[in-house]
Amino acid sequence: MRRIVVVLGIAALVAAIVAGPVAAQATQNRTEFEGPFDFNVFNPCNNDEFVHVTGQVRGFTLEVDTPTDQANAKIHVEVTGTGEGTLGNSYVFSDTQNQQFKEGPPTTFLLPSHLISQGSDDNFVLTARYRLTGNGEYEFDGLMGTQCRG
Repeated sequence: MRRIVVVLGIAALVAAIVAGPVAAQATQNRTEFEGPFDFNVFNPCNNDEFVHVTGQVRGFTLEVDTPTDQANAKIHVEVTGTGEGTLGNSYVFSDTQNQQFKEGPPTTFLLPSHLISQGSDDNFVLTARYRLTGNGEYEFDGLMGTQCRG
């Protein structure tokens, strides 16, 4: 009888040791977001041209909460669109970006978009700031600048 009690005690100890790490696993939360954007910008290669930019942003965040209450977040963003200039120039763009944060949304992120001229005008890059909320929504939070790429 004593031998059974010792075996059951060892079995319980092994079960507790195995169950401890299982209970302490990190949890993940994936949130998808998608929506349009629409704004105006000056072409930095030709300051006389005003460009109306429209497009779509979509992506997801992946928040990982560790057993030690540390939060880590990854964001994947895809942006596509077009630009129409007041001088008749057309632009297209499609960019993808991945970033990591020490904590999940709400957060802001910068997204550069490479506007490629469909004619003889120069290409340029615009960098926009977006704010991502905790419920899968995003907001355009301002244009951070443009740069001529020639």
